[in-house]
Amino acid sequence: ALPQNGYNMPARIASMVLNMLHEVVPEMTEDGEVEINQVLTAAMDFKATPAMTANWVITKELFEGSGETIHGLISTRRAAFAIVALVEILGRWERNHGAIVSKALIPTYESRLAGEKGEPVPDCMKEYQYHFAVLLEATPGLAFALPIYNALVAAERPPLPSTAADSSVLRASLYHCALRCALPSCDKRHRRDSGAGLMGCGGGCKALARYCCAEHQKAHWKEHQGFCKRQARYVKENAEH
Repeated sequence: ALPQNGYNMPARIASMVLNMLHEVVPEMTEDGEVEINQVLTAAMDFKATPAMTANWVITKELFEGSGETIHGLISTRRAAFAIVALVEILGRWERNHGAIVSKALIPTYESRLAGEKGEPVPDCMKEYQYHFAVLLEATPGLAFALPIYNALVAAERPPLPSTAADSSVLRASLYHCALRCALPSCDKRHRRDSGAGLMGCGGGCKALARYCCAEHQKAHWKEHQGFCKRQARYVKENAEH
């Protein structure tokens, strides 16, 4: 969802992306190239690099339930994960809220000198389009983000990530944020006793239904059991083909 402060937040997020790209991807050589093996090859001192403080968007909640690719990025290439996660957020905002990103302005030194409010986000992102492509080339598993970035540069409606498991760094976090207890009268997002994630149904639905407590699972079983059994048959039939 887009925060209530309108166009200001997309500009701030875009600024984070560009600042991090500036820190992570080295300057081009004289022939206009960037050495891929120089991108994120050393552990970065985030505290000593103010522009990198945005990396702390990486929280336990953000990557809970993610697969090996995402966990690998978080443990070895936090900056790449943070940059792509923010680009994915910008893409979803632009797609769902009608040019909310492309109309935003980033205050720059040049715009202040000219007495203007700022430069359009697409123009600012275009300056780092090559840097972003280099980052993705150096970080396997993130190629899905390039069409999103390119669409933002072109002020076009970005594509949504596909349904492939490695086509989004936010899929797991968005999924878990949307989960609620399956009992219709309950809106809990965590277990009542421990505050941990919702407990999954152990039947044939393979935890498609989740609950905050055993009591709610039991109360919902009469309604859920038909779906649970049909899902079990579906999984079995498709596994045989």
